[in-house]
Amino acid sequence: MPSIPLDFQETQIELGDGNCEWTTSKTAKTYKREWMAWVKVTKSPVCRYIKYPANPYPKGMKWAQIKIWLKTAKGKAVMKTYYAARKLSYANAKQYKFIDTATCRKVKGYKSTYMLVPSKSQTNTMVKPCLLPYPKKKKEKKKESDWERQERLRKEEDEKKRKEEERKKKEDKKKKKEKKEDSDDDEGDDDDNKKKIDYKSGKVPDPIKPSLNGDDDGNNEKKKEKKEKKKEEKKKDEDSDDVDEDYLSGAVPDPVKGQL
Repeated sequence: MPSIPLDFQETQIELGDGNCEWTTSKTAKTYKREWMAWVKVTKSPVCRYIKYPANPYPKGMKWAQIKIWLKTAKGKAVMKTYYAARKLSYANAKQYKFIDTATCRKVKGYKSTYMLVPSKSQTNTMVKPCLLPYPKKKKEKKKESDWERQERLRKEEDEKKRKEEERKKKEDKKKKKEKKEDSDDDEGDDDDNKKKIDYKSGKVPDPIKPSLNGDDDGNNEKKKEKKEKKKEEKKKDEDSDDVDEDYLSGAVPDPVKGQL
């Protein structure tokens, strides 16, 4: 571990220990335990023979008397010896693969779906010695002057204007593109309408009336509007000529009464 300088209060130091892994403790106690566990057999049953110790209860006693006897010192000692012998009998149990009942009875065994299996466990203590580095000092924010603040605001405003201009340019470009696509579609429709006229039949359709195949070529309405406009203009010209002739005739109309 690196040494700490004398003036560590003023200097920015970073200490720590890179050994941050789980390791087995050398000082902690290890616990071990062994026992006989009952395990259920799933594939096939077993033939087990256990020689149990003799019944510890005194002969001729009823259960009410046995309960009193179990609380005495002699009863407690006898039961302790009995439990130790029973545990030993489990450890010395003989287990075979079950074939049939007759074969199992020859070895004084019984059919069972549970098997006695020696088991043991061990408890180990692990430690993780990990030293953290000292926290770094937070950098103090420098106070912003009035000039710096104005400069920052000006830059933000310029950036905002630049983004707005870019947005407007994109919108204009998009509108022009859409307008161009619409005009192309209109031209395509006119071409399609012209193609519908059956010129091979030898009959020329009237430019004002619809085409022979029953479809309007798209230009009849426009031609009608042009003809009507020409008629209106011609009528206006005729009216103006009539007025000029009246004035040239020398007859001056009465300003109050109508024209003679």
